[in-house]
Amino acid sequence: MSSHFLAIDFGTTSTKSALIDLECGTFVGVDRRTPGSAPPPTKTQTVTAAHNVSGRHELSLDELLRRFDAICHAAWQTHEFDGIVLCSEMHGFVLVGPDGTPQTNYVSWLDA
Repeated sequence: MSSHFLAIDFGTTSTKSALIDLECGTFVGVDRRTPGSAPPPTKTQTVTAAHNVSGRHELSLDELLRRFDAICHAAWQTHEFDGIVLCSEMHGFVLVGPDGTPQTNYVSWLDA
């Protein structure tokens, strides 16, 4: 039985994934997800990757979790996998409160 791993690359504009058969060295499936369309944010709402304005590149943590769940579920339907490998850009951050609760979206290095 071959070993399969799900590789996921998180970005602010899209999330790419590939289901890889490590024994054969082949891709079983490849996927790219982008944020869903939504109306532009109001002045009091947080900017998301779907509506980057003034050079801002941010991603809501809820959107990130939705992408992750959807990718894992779709890949599992294609083939059961043995593990998940994650990567993302090197310079990004989320500000958290004293209790570790996120206070901001993920802010990308692409911010001006």
